Amino acid sequence: NMSTQESTHQNISSSNHAADPSLGYTPTVAPLTTFTPSISFEDIRRRMHKFVDERDWHKFHMPRNLILALMGEMGELAEIFQWRGEVQPGCPEFSDDEKTHIGEELSDCILYLTRIAQQCDIDLPKAIEDKMSKNARKYPVERFKGSSEKYTVLEGEKKGKLTKPHTRITHMAGPTSGMSAGSDEEKK
Repeated sequence: NMSTQESTHQNISSSNHAADPSLGYTPTVAPLTTFTPSISFEDIRRRMHKFVDERDWHKFHMPRNLILALMGEMGELAEIFQWRGEVQPGCPEFSDDEKTHIGEELSDCILYLTRIAQQCDIDLPKAIEDKMSKNARKYPVERFKGSSEKYTVLEGEKKGKLTKPHTRITHMAGPTSGMSAGSDEEKK
């Protein structure tokens, strides 16, 4: 008897993920990773508030400062992936220490996002639910399944307007590649 998670994983794994030669690699689906349900955004918010309160850091935690700190953490996360080329889901080419480092940087980002939400008086879980519903409306499955086009393409079709063809970066740029990043359109 198959669990719901195993069934979902099997359905995702058996989806049509044909190789797209323009990508330069064959995309794969990461194994389904579930999150520990024992901590909520509210738990994180409370713990962060207490952490900041104990250190008397509230005066420093203005939205702008927190956003700049978040950008720094995003940069630290990006550095882990920099110059590696495309990384497959599940990060199989990363060591255990590197995966731990990814988790630490992702955690820093989530902590700052949670703190920013509190300082901006945003109910983050509600905002996430609302945004996911909005995205589902903007990207209906029947139109966007398997497509990387932006929702504005659909809006243009509804209005009878021609839209600019989707462009895709076809290779990675890096200090040793001798190439510059560009789209299919730029190469014509």
